[in-house]
Amino acid sequence: MMTRWGEKILIIGALSIVLLTQIAAARYSFDGVPYTDKLDLAARGTLKGDVYVGESYKLDFPPCTRTFAVPEGVKIRWARLYVGVWGGTERYEGWVHTTLNGHDLGKTTLRGENDGNPHVYCSGHGVYWVYYEVTEKVAPGLNTAIANTSRGERGNRLDGRVYSIILAAIYEDSNAPEITYWVADGNVNLHGRGWAGANSTLNDFASVSFTGLIAPANVESAHLSVVYLAGNPGDPDYLEFNGHGIGGADVANSGDGATYGIDLKTFDVTEYIQP
Repeated sequence: MMTRWGEKILIIGALSIVLLTQIAAARYSFDGVPYTDKLDLAARGTLKGDVYVGESYKLDFPPCTRTFAVPEGVKIRWARLYVGVWGGTERYEGWVHTTLNGHDLGKTTLRGENDGNPHVYCSGHGVYWVYYEVTEKVAPGLNTAIANTSRGERGNRLDGRVYSIILAAIYEDSNAPEITYWVADGNVNLHGRGWAGANSTLNDFASVSFTGLIAPANVESAHLSVVYLAGNPGDPDYLEFNGHGIGGADVANSGDGATYGIDLKTFDVTEYIQP
């Protein structure tokens, strides 16, 4: 996956193939966490079922509520909940408190450039991507997540608006076809030279590898889902799969201008699958 020029943060890459993806230390880095040039493999496997990734909405004031319609009658095999928080600057500190289906996922301190929380990816000028392991808390049917932050608290300087809440879940369904899946995540801050203020570095490329034994002739379909934070309409950025450009020249365009700073998009990449 590749983005060039405008400041973009590539968050999740999920590839599922119907026959759509562990964690390094999460210490703050301007260019990316846990890596500056790639995403980190979080889950992979083969089963009869599918991959759920949703939802994508505009930047919102806390408390932020999002619902997720996971198919009925399935068994959840793996799930992570992601909460994106805008800090305003890497110097501001605060907190985020998240619940899922009434389960308290905890109050997490957000410490910007001093952050070292293992489940907080903070990069750029205070862009947080917080994840929670929720395999046992996700249920078939409607799921509800609520994220609150320190915005409005006396003495707080953290901006605290919520980009969105994203659920990524792998589920098993005996009536579904067999899929091979990969989930990769991270918070890579992609930017052109000079976008980092006093920092004159360039960080305009990030990738993820989905490795495994795949026979293209046996692949019925393949889909790639990506999540971006801090995207802007009009900033040229690119997504490639096996060398083929997909999604045009402005992939992270805030949902075609309908959302602010977040994109969740899925592409059919069946014709580009290779062994």
